[in-house]
Amino acid sequence: MKTTQIIMEISGFFNNYKDVIRISKSWAYTKNISPATCYKQDMETESEIDLSPRKVAYVKYLFERGGRLRTTDIAAQFHVDPSTITKTIAELAETGLVRHEPYRGIFLTDKGKRHAGYLVKRHRILSLMLTHYGLTHEQACEEAARFESLVSKDTIDRICVAMGHPRLGVCGEITHDDGCLEQEY
Repeated sequence: MKTTQIIMEISGFFNNYKDVIRISKSWAYTKNISPATCYKQDMETESEIDLSPRKVAYVKYLFERGGRLRTTDIAAQFHVDPSTITKTIAELAETGLVRHEPYRGIFLTDKGKRHAGYLVKRHRILSLMLTHYGLTHEQACEEAARFESLVSKDTIDRICVAMGHPRLGVCGEITHDDGCLEQEY
């Protein structure tokens, strides 16, 4: 089953047209809606932080490793030059998600820890959902990573409610915040 078909099937979970638009670029293309328009609408209605997939990976890595990490540690993990990491970390510091203390390391701020927890939850919820449509764990993880940045927090909370607040996902434990636990859709 193609990702676009899966996205169309899961759209039945949602009553709100805007929620469905945010799920995937593929879905937007099938409806002749510009992904840029969907993205703009999403950013106007959501207070989420806009991060590139690479920055999301860095933030999740910092979260999962915990504590302070050196630029060279992150560069080695992602097979990039340390100068690239330094530049990206500076950009992340501007958002208030990380703090970089030269010669002491990089660490997540409290805001960064909260947002990283959400990023991990989002990935795990989407991956688990995709396994219900026949994808292997590896396929689900890869596919979720391809479109997860387009899915709003409200949509993740709705999927979480629809799935019964699962505690274990494909990639590990799923933690729940007040957002999904207090929602009744």
